[in-house]
Amino acid sequence: MSRNLAVLMIAVLSASPSFGQGVALFQDGVTDVPGGGKYEGTIDTEFRAAAPTTPQFENIELSIDQFDGGFQTQGAIRFDNLLVSNGGLVPDELGRGQILFAEFRLWKTSPSESDANIDFSRVVGPDTSTGAFWDEEDTWASLGGDLIPDEFGLLDGDPISRDGVEAATTPDFQDSPSRFGPGEVVVVDPNDGPVASSLVYGADIDSADIFGDAWDGSPEDLDRAIDVSFFRFDVTEAVRDWIADTNTGVPGTQALQQNFGWAITNDTGDGWDILSSESDEIPEAEFEGMDAGLFRPALTIIFDDGSAGPLDIDKDSDIDVTDFNLFVDLLGSELDGPLVTGSAGDFDFNRKIDLEDFKFFKENFPGGAAGLQAAISAAGVPEPTSCVLAIFAMAGLVAPRRRSNS
Repeated sequence: MSRNLAVLMIAVLSASPSFGQGVALFQDGVTDVPGGGKYEGTIDTEFRAAAPTTPQFENIELSIDQFDGGFQTQGAIRFDNLLVSNGGLVPDELGRGQILFAEFRLWKTSPSESDANIDFSRVVGPDTSTGAFWDEEDTWASLGGDLIPDEFGLLDGDPISRDGVEAATTPDFQDSPSRFGPGEVVVVDPNDGPVASSLVYGADIDSADIFGDAWDGSPEDLDRAIDVSFFRFDVTEAVRDWIADTNTGVPGTQALQQNFGWAITNDTGDGWDILSSESDEIPEAEFEGMDAGLFRPALTIIFDDGSAGPLDIDKDSDIDVTDFNLFVDLLGSELDGPLVTGSAGDFDFNRKIDLEDFKFFKENFPGGAAGLQAAISAAGVPEPTSCVLAIFAMAGLVAPRRRSNS
């Protein structure tokens, strides 16, 4: 299989539906939208103090740095036109509980220092100097960024201030040394377990580094290795605030917050770069000839599509023993490929079908655990108990199975 073919497979898989949920993938130049054409709603840029009046929105990479060209840079990104009424893919009248999961992913081309904190702070208000929200053609100066260095040569005011007025004081998420707990492993080979048991990926590792650790060198493994090389962030709460109806559940009521994305800052002078929505090439030589669009920032939203819910694995609009049998067949497997193609049975979206998912199935089956027990008894289907499954797992009898999402 050629590399180009492997990447083409990713594109096909990313357009596939999950079981029991609706899935919307937003990635410029990749996602098909209603009425024809491709999604082009990602708005991203950097604000560069060294070029304070020059727009940077056509850059193929965004640089976030405390010292780039002599002064700071700040980034910003958002995904517009998410709802069907705006030409997007997400139904307009979803309640918060119907938005099950949202994931933001990006391809990092340059890491920062090992102790760097890259903050993604939600933009909550307009620029106080202009009265308007940021847009991709804005610059450091147009948003009122500080232009007079202090005694240390630094500019004290970013274009989007993290003051609780323009952007939240606490970031929604970070790329940082503490992003992954001690000993956690990010890259996992579903066949053989962790690539290295001590790997912890944070701000000082880029996507190409992860790819090098993950890929076994075979063409057949290329699509999986590329997929695990993205940096991913859970943005479920932000998306719920931006597009869900208020907690009253009344259709058509105003969402809690307007979507103006995130401001991105770096607390070190070592640049942190990502591919932008404008990227048309991958800097690393090993990716030459691949479709650059597949490496652009992406937002995935998984929602209740109006069917019987995530337990309805066979998509027949009811939850019964057939769904249980399908779930048991998936139990012990790990998802291989983009999350949007394989959430069947992975109710907590951690890419593993495990005992936590089994617990979720039992608790949410009609009538709860007692209802499930009655249904499987009536059908004569043996239920795998948690105790037995745990013993099997410890004995290696429930080994992780690589599950293709094709």
